[in-house]
Amino acid sequence: MFPKTASLALAALLCLAAGCATLYGLDPPRVNVSSVTPVDFTLLEQKFLVKVRVQNPNDVDLEVKGMTFDLDLNGKSFATGVSGQAVTIPRFGSDLVEVEMVSGIAGVVRQFAGMAGGAAPARFTWRLKGKLHLAQPVPASIGFDESGEIEIAALAR
Repeated sequence: MFPKTASLALAALLCLAAGCATLYGLDPPRVNVSSVTPVDFTLLEQKFLVKVRVQNPNDVDLEVKGMTFDLDLNGKSFATGVSGQAVTIPRFGSDLVEVEMVSGIAGVVRQFAGMAGGAAPARFTWRLKGKLHLAQPVPASIGFDESGEIEIAALAR
């Protein structure tokens, strides 16, 4: 009796210590930027309110208690974001999450330095990577990593 109880307790402890969503068989969510609204601009820091669409490819609701992410533009770090917004992403569904994104002067300088001395790029690449912090079944996080390309001409239309 004791070895079986000890084995179960050890297994539960390992699951708690790992805190990894993959232990629950969850697929990573799809996360895409839906809108960006400038909030505050100073010489050294730029703040935006970003709405991201989180798609849940899993057969269970995701109880999200927060989110963190990094945004890269053209292969260079540009901004970071955090949100403490609690939201339930329904199974096989999606919802919008509001995130505060901050870019410092270094991110802006890196972007302009990459364009200096050449023609304006016809497109730019982006990468959004981060974690959804979950409240269920035990506190855990599940990562995401999305990337794409945007044509500058398409933005002007």
